[in-house]
Amino acid sequence: MGAGGIGRLVVAAAAARGAVVHVVDVDPARLDEALELGATTGRLAGDVAGTPAGAAPDVVIEASGAAPALRSALDLVRPGGRVVMLGLPGAPVELAVRQAVIAEVDLRSSSAHVCDTDIPTALEVLAARRIDHLVVERVVPLDQVVEEAFDPMAAGSLTGKAVIAI
Repeated sequence: MGAGGIGRLVVAAAAARGAVVHVVDVDPARLDEALELGATTGRLAGDVAGTPAGAAPDVVIEASGAAPALRSALDLVRPGGRVVMLGLPGAPVELAVRQAVIAEVDLRSSSAHVCDTDIPTALEVLAARRIDHLVVERVVPLDQVVEEAFDPMAAGSLTGKAVIAI
């Protein structure tokens, strides 16, 4: 759920490991980029209802931070499956916890900061294939990071990653 900067990196990492990846986003252009990164399918957020019962995923990764996406993740994952929360919601999110408990859904969160484990694996994936043109939206000088990276990120207008040139 979510093919922004973090979501596209997740797609690249999962595809590099041989996973079948289905991506959901609100932006068709980001879905196209996710497909280039190795996603098997890309669907617009409004088209996820009605997934056949046998096709429910084992794991749903929510990378958008949007409350509707997190609720959809709980609806989509198979009973006994896992929802990994990566996106950072801007406000508290109400969830159907009863539904998750009854379906024995494992809710996990991550910010991928276990450096000894995460960094070497991430660098292997990044070294194996050039993906910067599909993930990085802009490179900004350090003295303009607030105006050109942080402000657009806070406003929700940054659709990819901002890289800071030092």
